[in-house]
Amino acid sequence: MKLTLNLAFILLMVTLVSCSKQKRAHTKLSGTFQITQYQYQTSEGFSYYPSVSGSIFFQMHDGTPNTYSIAISYSHIQINGDRIEAGTYSLNNDADEMILTPIINGVSQEGMKHRILILTKHDLKLEYSDLLGVRHFFIFEK
Repeated sequence: MKLTLNLAFILLMVTLVSCSKQKRAHTKLSGTFQITQYQYQTSEGFSYYPSVSGSIFFQMHDGTPNTYSIAISYSHIQINGDRIEAGTYSLNNDADEMILTPIINGVSQEGMKHRILILTKHDLKLEYSDLLGVRHFFIFEK
């Protein structure tokens, strides 16, 4: 009986800590972050640091999916491009991974898993690995 109560207590504490991690992460994410650096790392390990501009915006909603929008442009001799999208986001229980799900013409697309490397009130660093093995590192500031 005592073992069962101890296990129930431990399970309750783990659940509460997980929920509070997510809530703290959502609170830190809410708002607009300006991009300060973008690193493009090829599958061979070569890194490029294009000049970059733009922002990402997160909004937490109670009872409905959380939303985001991103608009960044990058330019380098080797690579140029834009990432402009909006959709919903979710966090895993440990709040160390985020799924960004773009919505195009009202249709949800495949979610993209981003690792959260740094998240504070003022800083955000995300890592995304695409299907070609390219790693993208995005560094943002509020």
